[in-house]
Amino acid sequence: MIKDLTKYGVVPRKSSIFGWPHALADELALAFILGYFDGDGSLYQAGKGEKRAWKWELLGCYDLLLMAKRHIEHHAQVVICGPSLDHKDKRPYLYRIHSGNQQAIHGLTEY
Repeated sequence: MIKDLTKYGVVPRKSSIFGWPHALADELALAFILGYFDGDGSLYQAGKGEKRAWKWELLGCYDLLLMAKRHIEHHAQVVICGPSLDHKDKRPYLYRIHSGNQQAIHGLTEY
């Protein structure tokens, strides 16, 4: 099992180096992204009163998020912002993709 996980980039101290698992079949990409979102993503409401809006974000390494963004935009037909650095002073390897566009949020939650 360890050898199999290594093939997909799951290695010790992967937080700063974890990229897209290129050995992953395309038809499994969305299931992978959903599982990854479970651990490193969030869907939340921001703002006050009538100005509350849903926000969606996913954190990770640049290469991983770039590929996740491509898959999401292609399959869900939404625009995702990023990857952009998140907390560059504390974690120079941590990036974020996100959307506050309510149509995108609806598309992502329906997807």
